[in-house]
Amino acid sequence: MALCCKRKKRRALSIDVGTASVKVLVSEGASPGEIEVLDYRLLQVGTAGKPLNAPELVSVLREMLSSLHVHISDTRATFSNRQVVVRVVEMPRTQRNEYKKAAEFQLNRYIPMNAEEAVFDCVPLPDAPCRDGWSKCVLAASRRTVVDQFTDSLRQAGLTPLLLDVEPVCVMNAFIATADEFDRDKGIARVESGGVGLVHIGATHTDLCV
Repeated sequence: MALCCKRKKRRALSIDVGTASVKVLVSEGASPGEIEVLDYRLLQVGTAGKPLNAPELVSVLREMLSSLHVHISDTRATFSNRQVVVRVVEMPRTQRNEYKKAAEFQLNRYIPMNAEEAVFDCVPLPDAPCRDGWSKCVLAASRRTVVDQFTDSLRQAGLTPLLLDVEPVCVMNAFIATADEFDRDKGIARVESGGVGLVHIGATHTDLCV
């Protein structure tokens, strides 16, 4: 029986697949504590606006992973917003864990695809102004064929995808994680007055989050 032990900090592998470059980051720690960058790689991948096909992505990931000093298979990944639909929508107010179920029945009302052909998630924005009895939510969705192809490429590169995210949401999460005051239950940073505009400038598109 161990009388004393030092708990290891959690390490994470994050991958961002853009239209012009692929970024790989190894970090240690978690918010709201300290986060340390252990390793980082960036590789330019051809002409901006022409995304990598599946075999090309597998080859690029294998090359980048082989050069890392720290090896982790579990990964969190994000891919280009051009392959994802992100909307702020209004939905009847309900329990937090019920919004996704409610969105499933009327998904094609908000985005140009049905629930059967989509992978999606829906998260409420509790403090966003909205009419009585309704809530504003962030809805993100992509076609199931796109998600399956992307996760298959990760697995072929020797990785285990734990989480898939989209670029504008990642920008907001990064801001939230580094904010001095952060309400984890609501998932938002506290701002004394006014609002915050986050601009993400990529090679082929720009995202504005307010």
